Formats: sequence, structure tokens, C-alpha cells
Amino acid sequence: MRRAAIARGLSVFKRHQHAAGFPFAAATSGDGFMTDTTSLDGLVISRNGVGPFGTLIRTVSTKEGEQDEEVVVSHPVQTNAASSVGTSSSRDGESRQRFRLKETSFHAVDSEWKIEPVPTTFADGSCMISCGETVVLATVMVAATRTGSRQFRWNERYSSKVSVDYREKYYAAGRIPPPFHKREVAMRENEMRISSRIQSILQNAVISPNDIEIKISVLSADRAYDPEVVAVNAASVALATAPHIPWYGPIGAIRVVFQGNECIPSMKMGLHDESMLVVCSKDGFVHVSGQSGQGMSQKQIVKGLEVARGVIDKSLLMYQMKYSCMTRADQGQHICAAGADPAAARRMYSDVMTHVQKFFNDSPVHIYDLSKHAEEYIKPNVKEKCSHEGRWRSEQARIPGSGCATALDIEFLLGAAVEEMVKSMLSTKRCDGRKSKDILKGSFQLGSLPLSHGSSSYKAGHTMVMNAVTCASLQEQTHLEHTIHGSHSSRLSNLYSSNHHSRIDGRHSGPPLLREDMVHAAFIESAVTPALPSEDDVPFSFRTNVDVINLDGSVVSTSLNGVSSALQNIGLSLQFPVVSSTVGLSCSYSHSPARGETHVIDVDNDTGACILSDPEKHMCVTDPTGLESLFLDAELVVGGSEKRASAWRFQTLRPGKISIEMLKSMFDQSFEAQKDHKRNMAKILRGQKQKTRAKFGETAIPPSTLPKLLSDNTLQQIEETTSGKIYVRDDGVIKLFAPSIEQYTALEDAITSAAGSHLVPGRVYTAQVATIKDFGAFVTLPGSDIQALLHISEISPERIASVEDELSPGEEIQVKYLGRDHLGNLRVSKKQAYHD
Repeated sequence: MRRAAIARGLSVFKRHQHAAGFPFAAATSGDGFMTDTTSLDGLVISRNGVGPFGTLIRTVSTKEGEQDEEVVVSHPVQTNAASSVGTSSSRDGESRQRFRLKETSFHAVDSEWKIEPVPTTFADGSCMISCGETVVLATVMVAATRTGSRQFRWNERYSSKVSVDYREKYYAAGRIPPPFHKREVAMRENEMRISSRIQSILQNAVISPNDIEIKISVLSADRAYDPEVVAVNAASVALATAPHIPWYGPIGAIRVVFQGNECIPSMKMGLHDESMLVVCSKDGFVHVSGQSGQGMSQKQIVKGLEVARGVIDKSLLMYQMKYSCMTRADQGQHICAAGADPAAARRMYSDVMTHVQKFFNDSPVHIYDLSKHAEEYIKPNVKEKCSHEGRWRSEQARIPGSGCATALDIEFLLGAAVEEMVKSMLSTKRCDGRKSKDILKGSFQLGSLPLSHGSSSYKAGHTMVMNAVTCASLQEQTHLEHTIHGSHSSRLSNLYSSNHHSRIDGRHSGPPLLREDMVHAAFIESAVTPALPSEDDVPFSFRTNVDVINLDGSVVSTSLNGVSSALQNIGLSLQFPVVSSTVGLSCSYSHSPARGETHVIDVDNDTGACILSDPEKHMCVTDPTGLESLFLDAELVVGGSEKRASAWRFQTLRPGKISIEMLKSMFDQSFEAQKDHKRNMAKILRGQKQKTRAKFGETAIPPSTLPKLLSDNTLQQIEETTSGKIYVRDDGVIKLFAPSIEQYTALEDAITSAAGSHLVPGRVYTAQVATIKDFGAFVTLPGSDIQALLHISEISPERIASVEDELSPGEEIQVKYLGRDHLGNLRVSKKQAYHD
């Protein structure tokens, strides 16, 4: 049964490629296996000539409309000289070719670089890059099969399955912390964040139907150069040494440091508070992420981008291109990117488009409603019409070129029709009725979580997030451990949680979204931290939590706006209102593939890199929805004030030529949206009455009382009783925080009572005898929890032999408050009260 299915599927795909006009690729590996390559679930077919991966992965259907299993077509044949003519070398041959690559040294920015080939026999690509004494090793492995793949769906953005593991071992910095094995094996938060950033950079730069795993190891770190920047360049060179992986590289990365009005490209560490990471390919910008404690204007950011682009083009990309020319030259002329069968597309596209247009014309479109409508109405109706005309086939029974359609063809055509409709509406009236520059006005409810110090539920369109803020002492602030430059304390920490249930594809199981969440959390921390009051004014740390309830585009900016509103709910006076906006970029091409059909991507014969077309025009849209985000080419998120950005992140979502002019227009529109978001948030804050709100404040006590209060844990007991936070300064000023006004009043009264600040020296009070000692007695004053010393000499005007003769425990007496001694103890006198 299995052999028959494999053979039948192989013959069908051979006919499919001949009918579509693309030659069928057959290759012979060193193991004596003939391999045939075609598309994986309709995503990528193969190079022209030799099938590089040695596998054919396709979901085979045993029954119509029913998916059975993934099959790897790989069957043994006789290996001979004739069958090897014109085929690519085996992995051993490619490895030997990499061994012949020469070491390259050059000077770039402020450091000496060295690229060394690494003789890894079993890796598909590898290299080692040195920058100063920082050494990074990168290896690339391509899986034989694509694990966990699913049938292609129109409403899910596809990108190559690239996984990146970035590791910083302690030995690289010459450290052996205890417990050594536990800390060396576990992946730290900093490593997860960098892994996710590099993964987002590379996932749209490669075209592969198989899983690609990139391992990056920091072998040596001199604490002078930034290993993250070196790691991005090392991963690019490693991919360049793997000639059978189609890609849009090479890419180069550099960091730009802002010093006053100057933008300085640098590889140095320790300057990340005012810096920007810029990643470019030969065609344009790929990734930009930066942060600034002082805030950066749009003009400064664009200037930094221009400086970085020039450095990357003249140095990093130039030397990487040499490696690409040595390993990727003469690898083929084009790549066949999959789509619907052309014969079926010509007959079906108009029917699919008619259904899509009707749905768009009826009401504002939401991705969930459209997905549901497609499953319940569009797909069944198109299938029914094809079946009625005798043109419906299952995957293994369809003959390509005959005009018969399959379920996969409908997915491609449906995606093409929706994309055409969405892009045509961007310039006029968008899917939700907004114009291209209109923000997604949010609404929020403060204090939605009664037991949290501060909270807000923020909703923008269909995206909804729940935000909570907790105030803690400075001793409780988050400590992030870095392998290379030690631990780092963060006054503001964010925990970002996006669950599968919040997504349109949440019905599919998958791994936790931990790494992606950490990148979003780091962005929120970078954007909000500069707006916090100084430690002298508010000596507390803050922990913010974001739980994504529903995700429908612009989720990071919505989450950041929610955190800002929750911080104001806690009673914190920010230095400036923190707002965030998202701007999407949509490009139109004159030679874009029509109607979702199979199309060809040209390849540069000298460098082996895929060639991108120049966009005919582009358009920016503010706060894109989830449906619009599926078809955007790039996305920019900016957080900060209305005039200056404290954090920004640009990421390509599709391979494309993103110029500096496009980025400038995105930043311009983003800052305009910041102003609208600020006005919208201020309007909502004015309209909401906050009944229960946390409070910050201060009180003052005599400095002489501090040793007494701190020695007997009185303040710690007050914190536990009132649920407040206390910070004591040396001058006797105590900073206070309480979750509510009632608790703040109780906290302030407890401190005043404990310190005795309400007592007036020279005034007579009624006190109660607590304990009797040989040298006197301790009495409790009214409104105070501490006891005052009544010395034996202050009991009576006459000399007494024993304290018990004059006083008894529980007795109420009149005493005069004398103040405090040099140790902070309260002193009273019965003798002077008698005279008064």
C-alpha cells in the first residue's frame, strides 16, 4: 500500500512539473539513493537542475479530502557515472569544497574581522568569525524531512522553518559559576531573546521546504565587542557556505551608537542604552531595532540608518559576497515557487474572486469571520461547482495541466483573491472602514483587577490585552544574568504572555511562544523605562504583566499602550505619556505572480542569491489589522512620546527591497500616529473616575529614631500588616507606597505612631505602665506602639528605694514627654508632670 502510494505520488508530481513548464529534478546522493524534489505542501518546489535536499515531502491522501501522512520519496537505485552527470555533489563533496575556502581578514568599523572556514563534515554550512578576541561559531543543518508541517492554509503567514539557538557559555568569558553544570546547560533569558531576534531576521531570508537549524556558539568573549552583531554576520556566512539552500542573502549587521548629534557605527559593548541594531541585505533593510533612554527623533534615526547602510555595503557585505561567489556560483538559474496549477487557476480564479468580493462588500471584514466564511461557504461552493463539472480531483488522482482542481489549489487561489482585495482597499477604505493613516482607537477600563496594584483591560479593534502592575522595593527588582558582562538589574520588568487561544490559528497545537514573548517584553521594557520617575523621587521597582486575550494585529503597540495606562492607574506620574503605534508597509510589483499560480524566482548565477524585483509603488498603513498583516511586506513598531522614540523595531515580513525612503515614510507616519494615540489616551483618562487607586507619598521622622525602627524590624512588620512598601532615606524621609488610599493612610499612621512623631515635647500625657525594672519603668504613651523610658530619678521629687513601691504594672499615670535621647529612645518624666 505504502509503496504504491509513493510510486503514484512520484509519477503525478513528475507530470505536474512537466505540465507546468518546469523540468523535473532528479539527483543521486552518495548513499545510492535517487531523490526527486518538488514543493512541500505547495510552498517551494526546487532549484532548476538538481534537487538539492534529496527529498520529496508531500502530504498523500488515501481518500478524497482526507490527509494520511507525509511521505519522503527516496528510493534506492544503481549509482553509476551516467546517473551522476550534471548532478550536484554529495554532502561530502560540498564539505570538501568548504575546506578549500580560504581565511579572510579585513578591517570594518572599529575592529579587525576574520572569517575562517570550519571543516564540519556533517554540517551543511559553517564558519567561524572573529572580531577582536570575540569568536563566534555558526553551523547550519538542513533536516531530511520537514517535521510537524501542516497543509498550506491561506490565512496563515508562511515563512521558512528556521530555528536559531544562540548560546553564550561561561567559559567564553573565563567564568565558572556555581553550580556549574546547571547554569551552563540552562538557556538564559538573554540567550532566548537574541535567538528569537536572529531567527526573525533569517526566517524570511531563506527559501527551504525543510527545517533549517542554525547553532551559534560564542567561543570567546573579550567583553569589548558585541557578540550578538558578530553572531548575525556569522549566521549569514554559514548560510553562504551551504549552496543548496536558496536565499536572499548575504546579510550584514552593525550597531549604531548615538552620541549627541552624531551616529557612530561601533562594535563595542556597554553602549546599548543609546544604540540601534541595523541588518541589511544587498537589496535593502531587513531588521532595525533600537532603544534610547533620552529619546530619538525621526531625523536622528534616519541619519543612523544611512550611516549603517554605508558601512554594511562597503565592508561586511562585500566580503560575504566573496564567499557566496566561491560556494554558490553556477548553482542554477531559477527557483520554482509553488502555487496553484496554472490550468486550474485560469478556470477557478474568477469564481473564488466573486465569492470574496461579495463577502467584502457586505460588511467590515474580520479575519476570523472571513476564515469561517471560507470554510463554511466559499470552499464548499467552489468544490461543488468543480465536482458538478467533473473537474474535482484528490491530490494523487489529479493530472496537472488538465484543468482539474484540488483542495490545495483552492487555498492558493483564495489567498491570492483575498490579498488582491485587501491591497486594493488600503488606499481607499480599509477592511474595518478606516483610512490608511487612521489609528486604531483603543478603549480601556482602569482597575479591572481589584487585587492588583494597578491594572487595565485595553482593547483596540478586536485585539484585547489585560495589563497588571505590581510595585516592589528596589531590593526586589529583577536581576538578569548575562554570561559575558555579568548581571544586570532592571527597575522595570515585563512578563508578556501570548497564548495559542488568542490567535486565529490557535486550533493547531504547537510549542510555547516563549522566545517571541521575551522579545516583545524587552521592547516594552525599553519603551517604558525612560518615562519612569527617577529613583530619588520614586525609589521603587515595577513589574508589569501583559496577557493577550485576543490577537488581531498591532498587538505589541496595543500591549504597550495598555501598560502605560496601567502605570497611570497605579498613581505613578510618568515623565511623559508613553504611547505606541504600528505602521505596516505594503509594496506593489508590476511582475507579481498572477492569481496565485506557480511562478519563477530568478537566481544570480554569480552569487547564487535570489533576485528581487523593484517595487512599483508602496503604501504605509497605520495600526494594521490581523487580516492586513498577512499581506504586508514589513512592519514598524515605535514606542515613546509623540516627538521622540524610546524604542523602535522594524522587521521585514516578506523578502523585498526596502529602501531608506520607505523607512523614512514609515517613521513619519508613525510619529503622526503617536500624537493621535496620545490624544485618545488622555481623553479616556479624563473620562474615567478612579475610585480605588494606589498612592505614592512620603513622610518625615527624626533621623535619631531610624536606628531604633530598623533594629527591631518595626518597619518590616508595618509593611506586612498594611501591604505597603517603605523606603527609608538617611535624612529621615520615608517614601511610601500603598495599593489604595485607605491602606496608605494606615501605613502613614503606623509609621508616625511607631516613630512617635505625633508626640509634642513638653506636653503631659496619660501613660500606662508596661513593665517595671530596677532602673525605672517602661510606659506606653497614647497613640503609640513604642514604649518610653521613665527613669527612677524621674518618678518622684523625693529619693525612692524601689520602683515597685511607687508603680505597678497596668497603672495609669501622668507623665511629661521629654523627647528622645541620643539612641532614639523616648523619655518621659512623672516628676516634672507633677510640678506642671
